[in-house]
Amino acid sequence: MPSRSRRDPSNGTWGIAFEDRTDPDFSRIDLALSTDNGASWKTQIVATDVGGQSFNYQSPSLAMNAGNVYLVFYHDYEGLRYVTGKETDDPKNWKPQVVPPLAGYEEIGRVTGLALDSAGVPGIAFIGGGDNGLAEGFWRPGNASSVLAMDNRGYQTDDPDVKLTFFGTQPRLIFAGAADDNYYVDYSHTIWVTSSPDGGASWTKAVNIPSDGNRSMDPPVSIATGSQGQTVLVTYNNGGSLDEVTCGQPKLSRTTDMVRWTTCGLSTLGAPNFTATYPVVLFGGNDKLWVSFQMPNDFVDLPIGITVWREPPAWVFPPPPPQQ
Repeated sequence: MPSRSRRDPSNGTWGIAFEDRTDPDFSRIDLALSTDNGASWKTQIVATDVGGQSFNYQSPSLAMNAGNVYLVFYHDYEGLRYVTGKETDDPKNWKPQVVPPLAGYEEIGRVTGLALDSAGVPGIAFIGGGDNGLAEGFWRPGNASSVLAMDNRGYQTDDPDVKLTFFGTQPRLIFAGAADDNYYVDYSHTIWVTSSPDGGASWTKAVNIPSDGNRSMDPPVSIATGSQGQTVLVTYNNGGSLDEVTCGQPKLSRTTDMVRWTTCGLSTLGAPNFTATYPVVLFGGNDKLWVSFQMPNDFVDLPIGITVWREPPAWVFPPPPPQQ
């Protein structure tokens, strides 16, 4: 059951947006809010179908700030629906908008990325599709049209992913999927990043992220930017071999200029040994990294469940080899 959680820094309210499949005949998007640091929760229905027809609601992406909720999700036969309103209001009173598709890409994919810039203004990244293949779009709520951020040049991907972050008011987008002939040649052409210097009106040429040896970098992906513009991303990996691989999971890539990237992990390979699925990365207020991921089995050095890693004071990247 895909979900997204966020915290409103202005009042400490936590929110979790998720797909609710309690009734198998009616899918819906729900939002749970907590004003007491998770001790209690109030769950409300944000969107559901009525009248005997039910179409899928999927892939919610959530942001919260200054007492407001910003939420986008996929709805069959409609595309992406964006809603916003006060945290204290009934979701029925929130303002809805449909995200306009890209020109030439009449379809919209189910995965989305929503983030707020430094002024608290939301932006939405999405994947468009059609006869021209795939492309990544960017939309500011209220605008009449979306902007082309990245053209995949006709290449298709079965399960792509897209996420968004901001440095100030400059959006930065990560895409996982095929965008050139080398997608099946090596593992350094599966993750792409592009950025905008002018708030999303124009976008730079996409840069591919190098892999850690002969190891895959797979969706889901996550991206975050620090106070100085330094940007990191984390990816799941589930393929390839260990040839020339030096780092463990999840794969973590860093840059200071959005062009030159270094890929490794939280630790070197096997120190400790674990599997990291559904990774998420964030910067703390002191520009230290926080990474969370799911441990799916108990055949490794960490227990089953959700693991949270906090950047140690003396941590360096790439991390040095383990002591013998």
